[in-house]
Amino acid sequence: MKASDLNLPEGMEVYVDMDGVLADFFTEYAVLAGLPRGSSYRDIPPAKTDPTLNKMVGTDFFARLPKFPTADKLIQIVVDTAGGYNICSSPLRGDHEGSATYKKQWIEEHLDPQPDNIYIVSNKAKYAFNPSGLPNVLIDDRGSNITAWEAAGGIGIKYQADEDSLQVILDGLKRARRVAQGDEEHKPQQLKSLDRSQGKLIATSGDKDVDEGRKKKRRNKYGALYGPGPYGLYGWDAGYSGSGSMGDGDGGGGGESRINEAWTPDKQQRIKEFALWAIKLLEIEKAPKIKLVSDSGTSALGYFDPETQNIVVTVKDRHQMDIMRTLAHELVHRKQNEARELNGETGSPDENEANSLAGVLLRWWGKKNPEQFNENFADGRNPQDKGDSARHGISKGMSIADLKKVRSSDSASPRKKQLAHWQINMRQGKKK
Repeated sequence: MKASDLNLPEGMEVYVDMDGVLADFFTEYAVLAGLPRGSSYRDIPPAKTDPTLNKMVGTDFFARLPKFPTADKLIQIVVDTAGGYNICSSPLRGDHEGSATYKKQWIEEHLDPQPDNIYIVSNKAKYAFNPSGLPNVLIDDRGSNITAWEAAGGIGIKYQADEDSLQVILDGLKRARRVAQGDEEHKPQQLKSLDRSQGKLIATSGDKDVDEGRKKKRRNKYGALYGPGPYGLYGWDAGYSGSGSMGDGDGGGGGESRINEAWTPDKQQRIKEFALWAIKLLEIEKAPKIKLVSDSGTSALGYFDPETQNIVVTVKDRHQMDIMRTLAHELVHRKQNEARELNGETGSPDENEANSLAGVLLRWWGKKNPEQFNENFADGRNPQDKGDSARHGISKGMSIADLKKVRSSDSASPRKKQLAHWQINMRQGKKK
């Protein structure tokens, strides 16, 4: 099939990354790190990663990048299939405005035809859906960007110009069309490596949007603030503790469990299994002490404390899967903190990454344990419970058109948009 024969549905947009996809970032990155020209960026010692990135700040590094020989053909393929394209590239940490200026200069000089829009942003996933209700496509060399994009409902194509052929692009666009036409389920890819430099699930370095450079070590606790907790009547005052073993410990009740009818031992065991699975998948080198308590003592549903390396999660009056999501969020923060000092402020790259990857982890767990997923997310399972969709303002009487508006809304929460997306799929006879 030729690219010109692969027309994407009207309204589906394609977003193309710059560094590693169109511009040869890797060669110049290795040279800047002091390696001989022609060396692989993978040979850069971890200790040189941050100093090398810091050398780019305030320079025209991105304006001087060579163009990959395949760049023009890639753009032509995208234009033939989608009628146009957008550039979506991450800014350099500590130099958002400067790097954006020089990236736009590179785009103007090297790309023909020019993109419809240029977005230099840290959170690419906000463009995963468009107002038409269709998923958008992202072509990016960074696994973590693809994972966050697909968790938000978009379709990702992981492509690195110096390692992959353009057939990867064609195959990805074919998949996007099948998904958009309803011929294939939208199923996020389970990428094994989400960090191009170290093969880890969490990116340990790169072009994060941090405007203050290196910060002093923070003492505040990074908490999961999303979503209210009460789904049913699940309460527990004792906590798990230990380095991953999660034996009974010194939780909020000083080791004394007060378990009501809904908080059963099997559900307690599921959370333990989920935590151990997530720790292994995230490749956390030193598992944190995890405490499940009735009251975390903060306004957050859970938090990770960089000083003590502890994770605390409130479980009282919360649904099991909601607890798992908070736990996943804080485990991502633990993994981030193994690589760098955290910026856990709302809207920061670290916080956005924790939100996105917590959703990915929960989705993968649901695929691994469908009986838990179906049980825990079914609305109206118990007449006394209001249900997750109702709690987030998604009524069963909403039209598909209204649901699509929610799904593409900028103001709706990620969970509300996810529930709207699921309900659209279920009404159309598709799986979640």
